[in-house]
This record gives sequence, C-alpha cells and structure tokens, in this order.
Amino acid sequence: MTSNSNDVAFSILFSSVGMLSLALSVILNTISVVTLFKVCFRKLGVERRRDHEVEMMVQLLGIMIIATVCWAPLFIFIFNKIAMDLPNNIKQGKHLIICIRIATWNQILDPWVYILFRRSVLRKFNPSLRSRPSISSLYPTMNASYSRRFTQGSVTTS
Repeated sequence: MTSNSNDVAFSILFSSVGMLSLALSVILNTISVVTLFKVCFRKLGVERRRDHEVEMMVQLLGIMIIATVCWAPLFIFIFNKIAMDLPNNIKQGKHLIICIRIATWNQILDPWVYILFRRSVLRKFNPSLRSRPSISSLYPTMNASYSRRFTQGSVTTS
C-alpha cells in the first residue's frame, strides 16, 4: 500500500465498511438464530417438527463463522497497516497476499455450507432429525379424496 492520501482514504473506507457489514451481519444472524432457537424449543402442547429450524440455525451459524474467519484478517491487516503507518516490505506483502487468499475462501466455502448442512446430511449425524411427513399424510381425508379422483376410469380419456 502506498501513502498516497487517496489510497489511505480508500483503504479506510474499504476496511471500515467491510468491518461494519461484517459486524452487522453477525448481529442480525445472531438475532435470527436466537429467534429460531426460541421458536424451535418453545414448550407447546403440540409436538412439532424442528428439523427445518435446526437446519436454518446451523446454516446461519456456518455462514457467519466462515465470513468472519475469512474477511476479518484482511480488514484488520488494512487497519493495522494504516494506523501504524508501517513501511512497505516483502514480509508485509506476503502477509497481505495470505489475507487476500483467505478472504477469497469465503466464496468457495459458502456454497459448501448449504451443501453440507442440509437436513439429509444433518440427519446422518443426528438421526432424530427425521424427514417431515407430506401434507397428504397429515390429512387422511385428503388421501381418500385423491384416490377417488384419480381412479383408472377418471384418468382414461374417451
């Protein structure tokens, strides 16, 4: 990084907006996870399925952790570089390259959070997360009406 005032201003803007968005993301995702946790484990008289809420909580936590781990080192490095007004040297250049590489891992790892933390994969680790029954199995009268509607005689055309 150079000591040009435009470069310094852009670096401060980039890292401060990045840290602000990262902090805001952590706060809002934490609120979402706490809300989902309250909904999921609320004591009601009716037993209901919780697998969808658990899946969303795990995915939100995974995305939040990955984003923080990937982007925070770059933002902190930029802040430190500007605040300490360190001279450019090869060691810092290598450190900057490492921080940029870690930041790019975020785009690689985000899709894997959705792939690996699906209910089907989570069920392998926690068998109590069974699949939800279909809507027609919840209402037996609906099943009967479907079977009456779609008999062989009603499906064939004249």
